[in-house]
Amino acid sequence: MKALFVVALVMMAGWALEVAHPVFFDCEPLVVWTGADDPPTLYFCGRPWPVAWQKAQEGGRTRWETSLCGAPLGVWTVRVGPQSSAFLRVSREASVLEIVGVPPTARLFLDQSAYIVGETGAAFFLPRPGFHIIVVEHLCYRLEQGLDLRAGERTLLKISEFWDLQSSSVQVLPGHRVSLHMRVRSVLSLPYLEAEVDLPPGWRLVQFAEALAPVPAARVIARSFVVEVPQDAAEAVYRIRVRWHGQERTADLAVVRALSPWVVVGHWDVQRNEVDLAKPFALTYERMLWAASILGQPIPYSTAIMTPELLQAILERWASGEAG
Repeated sequence: MKALFVVALVMMAGWALEVAHPVFFDCEPLVVWTGADDPPTLYFCGRPWPVAWQKAQEGGRTRWETSLCGAPLGVWTVRVGPQSSAFLRVSREASVLEIVGVPPTARLFLDQSAYIVGETGAAFFLPRPGFHIIVVEHLCYRLEQGLDLRAGERTLLKISEFWDLQSSSVQVLPGHRVSLHMRVRSVLSLPYLEAEVDLPPGWRLVQFAEALAPVPAARVIARSFVVEVPQDAAEAVYRIRVRWHGQERTADLAVVRALSPWVVVGHWDVQRNEVDLAKPFALTYERMLWAASILGQPIPYSTAIMTPELLQAILERWASGEAG
């Protein structure tokens, strides 16, 4: 039986490959993202198909775009490094329906024909242009929606959306805890949050009490969980992955031996006189008083001294309201 939350090893970055759509119309630009600077290679019927790529940087990825106008329709393959992905090219006379964010155990019906979407949470169809009815059944919940599909148009239906995954601190110490926060929305009511959490080796999921709380329909909800870093964790940047209904988000955490002074002050628990990286970062009045009290002294968990210049910079940032 599959656990509600699954902790697994994170496959560290190699080649990354993402195609913009599973289906493209003829003369529609082909867009591919990779994690490397080497251009992708296209194949049709097993043979390389040379193209001229336009390259651009988007965030931490490389975006590649090219035109296949007039090229054969059918199944194509794009490869980069050891990874490959297939996509379909169709004529403008077809209509394309893409459905994403379907719960893995849900049943999907298109005009009374049933389909199982599975772990990807996504499916695409090429129905005839016209009116169609989509039904999604998950546990005791049901969604029914009518769609008017037109030739040469792509319709995207999002059953659920996973916006972001953010950590309470960008830095963390070995043996300490950090919390992560996710925001999601589902058009279906859900009895609990189905998600998979992939952690680096040795990291532990220690708290996720909100996992069993119901997810109301059509509302943006926030869920948080806490992970613990092992005492012997080496200094490096580690990645946590969370998957929900086929959608994945990542958060990168830097394990350090000494924290930045800003991180210490913004996470200082004044009552316990201890740093708490699992609480959200905030520059508060109480923390400003604490920072002033250690003027000229070493900053705990840091290699820095609380100098007048550093204290002034912290006070100015707090006064501006920039960080709480």
